[in-house]
Amino acid sequence: MKSTRVAENSMITPWLLFSQRKGSISHYFERNTVKFHSLHASGRAALLEGLKVLGCTAHDNALLPGYICEVAAEPFRKLGVQLRFYDILPSLEPDMTDLVNKIDDKTKAVMIVDYFGFPQELESVQNLCNKHGIFLIEDNSHGILSRKGSGLLGTFGDIGFSSIYKVLATPNGGILFVNNDQLIPDNPAPFITPGFSLKKDGFFFASSLLNSLETKYGLPTWILRKAYGKTHPVGESIGDKTLFMEASVSRVTIAAMERLDHEEIIRKRRSNYNYWLDRVSGVKGIKVLFESLPEGTCPWVFPLIRGEGNFIEEIRNNGIACSTWPSLPPEVRGRKDYTNYLAEHLFVLPVHQSVNQDYLK
Repeated sequence: MKSTRVAENSMITPWLLFSQRKGSISHYFERNTVKFHSLHASGRAALLEGLKVLGCTAHDNALLPGYICEVAAEPFRKLGVQLRFYDILPSLEPDMTDLVNKIDDKTKAVMIVDYFGFPQELESVQNLCNKHGIFLIEDNSHGILSRKGSGLLGTFGDIGFSSIYKVLATPNGGILFVNNDQLIPDNPAPFITPGFSLKKDGFFFASSLLNSLETKYGLPTWILRKAYGKTHPVGESIGDKTLFMEASVSRVTIAAMERLDHEEIIRKRRSNYNYWLDRVSGVKGIKVLFESLPEGTCPWVFPLIRGEGNFIEEIRNNGIACSTWPSLPPEVRGRKDYTNYLAEHLFVLPVHQSVNQDYLK
């Protein structure tokens, strides 16, 4: 197998910090009608703060889709909130019958997921939540730059949250959106105090530089993987599950968000997504989840369902990262249902802004 030429995620280069600022974070959200936001170390840390805003306690339960990454449940567990997992349909929309059957008088919130940066159809869930006096949480971990109409994804529930590093390639970072006027603090502070770690940021930039050389010239990746693994204790993938929710957003993350060209990132990701659409068209045994890109969508990855055939092996042999998603919560894992089928058969291909399409051939 060839060395990995196209990794799963993009990474920024150190010299970005010396580039010209392209606009502040606050101005970016103001242009997209964001009412309130705060910055955190990760999407999960943002969710934890959001659950506190909602007043969630150990006396409450919350409904989450069964098809969700297991780490998304950690903030609920930290507060002692009982979890109930509802089914999803092949369209990835909630199974409304199952959702309704799992609501009781202790249900505090329902969480829906904008899978892979694509917008969910929220109207039926919003109506259900309004009927029962339940809060709606919008998990937009995958789509920080995605829009639906005039609004950013993550801003349609009572609260929402997005992961920064998944799309913008920063060391860490997550954003909490508070969209319900009654929940916005009287004296809102849009940022938490950023932290700084020379060691962690140094590892991040070292691995970023290696990743840049790898993407352009196909260099071996074992050094990159080793360095990259040391950067993530401040991120969302590796490290102590308590510390990640108490850490601060990196100063590098804030600096990068002020210098990255958001519109160019969206353009590149959409172009790479369309490349894969053309590439897999007519391939036997492959089902594409989203056969078109809605206007305003900035995809996180290109998801497809594997059937018969060797397409996944061929992709990997060409040095292109390709993995299943997600690792399911233990309460859901192992069931004979569509959620577990997806977890075993759904693969994601990279579309990030560092992808060189010549390497995808």
